[in-house]
Amino acid sequence: GRLILAMFISYRLKLQARLNNMKLDYRERVVTPYAREYFEDGDFLKKGSLTERELISTKMFSDTADYKYTSNNELRGIHKSIKFVNADVYEDNNPLEYHVKGRFIAFNITTPNINPVVLTTSTAPILDFQDDRVHLIKPKNDVIGRMFRVSAFDEKEANELLTDNMVYKLRQIIGLQLGKIVKIGFHNDKIYVFFTTEESTYAENFTKKNSVITELRKIREKFNVVGK
Repeated sequence: GRLILAMFISYRLKLQARLNNMKLDYRERVVTPYAREYFEDGDFLKKGSLTERELISTKMFSDTADYKYTSNNELRGIHKSIKFVNADVYEDNNPLEYHVKGRFIAFNITTPNINPVVLTTSTAPILDFQDDRVHLIKPKNDVIGRMFRVSAFDEKEANELLTDNMVYKLRQIIGLQLGKIVKIGFHNDKIYVFFTTEESTYAENFTKKNSVITELRKIREKFNVVGK
């Protein structure tokens, strides 16, 4: 009986290893080359993505010691002449048992503000900053005020950024219905977007049941989010 159990465990371990390799192969053999083909300077990295310091520097995430951030599945490239990076981001706060999985996108688009301006929807948690210069403000634009909580260094600068034209663009982003929690930031000559996801972005099993064409179509649909 013990021999049969040992053989079964050995079989299960080998099967799991094989399944894990399928996921690995899917990203390496399908996602990465497609990213390089589809985007100018395109590339895809399973690991070695955005660092915790880079994420916190956007002022999109709480920066107290209780919060920890990791990222992977990074896609980068140039789309419609705009340089971008996006990655799966995991936000954890163990004392509060608070865990969020999401997708973070950074676009290299210059905006008129020098200091950070961050918008969060009502479903997003209140940001907790050590830097007390970042504070909630009441925007002059009533539509913005109804759509988002606004955090900024400089209230005047934030109001100059949040024009009716910006409202139109923000409505487009919200209209994509990318996820439940939405954060949008303007800082460092970049526009940042963060939204929650139920699972990792590129986690499909690449098996005989799924044709390469089907898998590529899935990737293309996900890549197209970048250009909307």
